[in-house]
Amino acid sequence: MDSTSSATGGGSTHYDARVIFNYDLLSNALLLNELGMLNSDASAVVEQYFNMTIDDSSYLYNEGAEAFYSYRDYLNANAEKRRAGGKLLSFKDFIATAQKKDYNGPSQVLNVLEDGRLGALTDFKLVKGEKDS
Repeated sequence: MDSTSSATGGGSTHYDARVIFNYDLLSNALLLNELGMLNSDASAVVEQYFNMTIDDSSYLYNEGAEAFYSYRDYLNANAEKRRAGGKLLSFKDFIATAQKKDYNGPSQVLNVLEDGRLGALTDFKLVKGEKDS
C-alpha cells in the first residue's frame, strides 16, 4: 500500500514522504495492536500507519504494481459495508468492481521497515518490478 506519511526522523526532524507498507507487516502490526500485544517494532509500524495522510494519490496494489486502486475508495467501500452490517471487503473483492487509477505519485518512495523506521529512498519503478535503465 502506498500513501503519504508525515514522519519524524532523527529526533526533531520532520519531513513528508511517500511510503510503502508491506501488507503482511502492516496487517500483523494492526492485529497485535487490536489484541493489546504490541512490541516496540510493531508499535512503530502502527504509529507510521496512523500518522499517514490519505489523499487522492494513496494507492493499493498487488505485488508488481501493475494496477493501482484508490486507498480512499477502499476505505469508503468498507465504511459503507460496515454501516450496512456487512463484513469487511477483501482487496480481491474490492478490485473486482473498483476503477483502476493512474499512478500519480513521486518516482522515489520509502519502505516502512519491520522496526517501523523508513528505509532508504527507492525508485518506484523497482517496486513495480521494472529494470533500472
